[in-house]
Amino acid sequence: MSQRMQLNTTFSYNQIFWIRSLSEKDVGLSNRIFEDVFSAFSSKNRNITLIEINSRKDLTDLLDDLIYESRFGLKPFLHLDMHGDKDKGLHIAKTNEFVAWSLISNKLRSVNSATGNNLCIIGAACYGLTLLKHVDLKAHTPFYILLAPEKKVQAGFLEDKLPKFYGELLSSGVIDEAYEQHLASRFNYFHSEKVLAIHLANYIKLGCIGKPAAERRERLLTEMLSEGMEYTKENLQSARKHLKAGLKPNQELLERYAAPFLGNRTCTLKINELLELLEN
Repeated sequence: MSQRMQLNTTFSYNQIFWIRSLSEKDVGLSNRIFEDVFSAFSSKNRNITLIEINSRKDLTDLLDDLIYESRFGLKPFLHLDMHGDKDKGLHIAKTNEFVAWSLISNKLRSVNSATGNNLCIIGAACYGLTLLKHVDLKAHTPFYILLAPEKKVQAGFLEDKLPKFYGELLSSGVIDEAYEQHLASRFNYFHSEKVLAIHLANYIKLGCIGKPAAERRERLLTEMLSEGMEYTKENLQSARKHLKAGLKPNQELLERYAAPFLGNRTCTLKINELLELLEN
């Protein structure tokens, strides 16, 4: 993503939920990390709640509760302290179950929608970025901001960096700075507008500019002729001009996709930034 593309990363939360499902051998490390983070939050009089997940139902019930409570003022910040499988989903240690990424994504979408696109998720689970595979531009985004590793992250990194990340976030209130200082070397950062930009850039590249756009215009022209348009030089020129204008990427195209995806959030992206991204 171009560094010139400036995104609004302001969000608010009034409760952080540390959602955990780990085997006995991993709980000791998790406890040490959580105790450090808990101390940082307590010193700032901020709420953090550890929730143990012992079954698939525990997790789905929790997410359903968050959906309901978010409609009445809860602004959750979620930390997923669980293992994940890139194909199967999030792992429930006690029952050795997996909760599919698609189901998790749908539940998170409802939570985020209820918060007005304000949900931040720290996906400490391995393969947490798999959530991105279930993003649908025609539906509300499942998160406002997602920080998650693409692959397995070493325990030592998490023990060292996570408390520092949360300490910085509490001090500065700026998630970008906390991420860059402490998590950027292992975690990926996805902002919902950045996800929108990537998907739209691919759409424009594959159908709205260059050779693909020309081929698409000719296909549409063929359809118009097959539907009864008279084959004349004037008609062909007029139709091609109309199709070229109609397929040219513009701000209206961006906002048409942004409205259902970002919900109550105003889109700060501009079409010229997307076109610049494609050129570079």
